[in-house]
Amino acid sequence: MRKKLSRRVSRKGTVKEPADAVIPKWDEGSRDIFRLFTLILMIISFRTAFAQYSDIRNPMFVGARPMAMGETFAGIADDANAIYWNPSGTARIERYEFHFMHANLFNTGIANNYFAALLPGFLFLPNSRTFTFGFDWFNVGYEDNELDFSQHNISFSTGILLHRWFSIGAKFKYLTTSASLENVVQ
Repeated sequence: MRKKLSRRVSRKGTVKEPADAVIPKWDEGSRDIFRLFTLILMIISFRTAFAQYSDIRNPMFVGARPMAMGETFAGIADDANAIYWNPSGTARIERYEFHFMHANLFNTGIANNYFAALLPGFLFLPNSRTFTFGFDWFNVGYEDNELDFSQHNISFSTGILLHRWFSIGAKFKYLTTSASLENVVQ
């Protein structure tokens, strides 16, 4: 039978345990089960930490800030680049935004162009702070005497703020790719 643990507080505010207090102790079987359970949790946690890792990177270079953040922009999504990375993040933006980017990738002649327009409340609900419409255009292309390649990506997106901590978004994308080699269209 266990005794109730009663604590007495002295005048100085320190807690004194009674000398005859019963402190439960673990038997060997319980200790082994606890160690096994802790080991299994550590293994599961370790595997989960690496589950998001991939050798495949996003080949589309969209937005200087998202690329500088190591393509982790989807969690923030607080400017017009959110149209590409996370359309639901556009619902939190309350101002009109326009982005344009041009780059000569790796100085090889591969052109990379991006344009985005973000319009809160556009046409449908002009005074709304919960609805956002976005449009973006992305182009990658290369052209020389032998090879001609281009890829166009046109997207329309919308974001709706349902609660200050929760928003949803949708994106509709149209993608075209064309390539030709020595004037032979593929």
